[in-house]
Amino acid sequence: MQQGPRNTQAQTGRLEPRTLLNQRYVIMRTIGHGGMGAVYQARDLSRQTICAIKEMSLSMVPLEERAKAVQNFKAEAKMLAGLHHPNLPTFSDFFTEGARHFLVMEYVDGITLDSYLERNNGPFPERRVLGWARQLCAVLTYLHSQTPAIIFRDMKPGNIMLMQNGRVKLIDLGIARFFRHASSQDTQLLGTPGFAPPEQYGKAQTDERSDIYSLAMTLFQLMTNTLSEKGFGLQDVHLVYPQISLHVARALEKATALSPGDRFQSAEAFQQALFGEGTFLFESGDQ
Repeated sequence: MQQGPRNTQAQTGRLEPRTLLNQRYVIMRTIGHGGMGAVYQARDLSRQTICAIKEMSLSMVPLEERAKAVQNFKAEAKMLAGLHHPNLPTFSDFFTEGARHFLVMEYVDGITLDSYLERNNGPFPERRVLGWARQLCAVLTYLHSQTPAIIFRDMKPGNIMLMQNGRVKLIDLGIARFFRHASSQDTQLLGTPGFAPPEQYGKAQTDERSDIYSLAMTLFQLMTNTLSEKGFGLQDVHLVYPQISLHVARALEKATALSPGDRFQSAEAFQQALFGEGTFLFESGDQ
């Protein structure tokens, strides 16, 4: 069995199977990696369970930005430690070895909705997507109810894991942030084109309504298998995609309004609109 990384400049995603970390975790395989981070499947020798270990390496981070990067990673660890929800992975540990920092969390055995959509080679039925939507609205309501509110900021099919029992879990809370009214603009421009709202590009501060926008775009992609990375918002959804119910189409359009003030002001309100709660539907489907 190999000891943990000694080379502080090594790139992430290079830990070999059977590497021992923190005298407790044995690496089994690399799940995925990028320039600044990697995720491994590992065995927890103490609990005799399978877990996921997220690694952040400073080797690709400019010297002047390293302190901030470590601060952000530690903030994520602290944030995750206090969260307990069926649609979030549970967090169990945080440790540092050399220039690498590690988060230990529940291993979510499943497939991302992004991969599932690709494998399906076509859109999912509205009824099925709404089943996921109910769970995603619930977890956003939970995150937004924290003090201060936690804004996920990167809702997209690739960050939603579907388990065999039908439960979905949000993964990669790496760019989630605490919402503070004092700041008028976000300092970090993060998110994914096509899913991120206009204010996430530095024009204003992100808040709960930014997550609602991204969730609506996520649901739209799952129901249509289309997404434009140019422009913002949705229009004429039912006209172009008649398979989407009129009340669902209207909810998606309102949730992706360009101005946050014109969107649903809470994930609960968005959920009620998606499920037609409080509305009367004629047999024809008109409201």
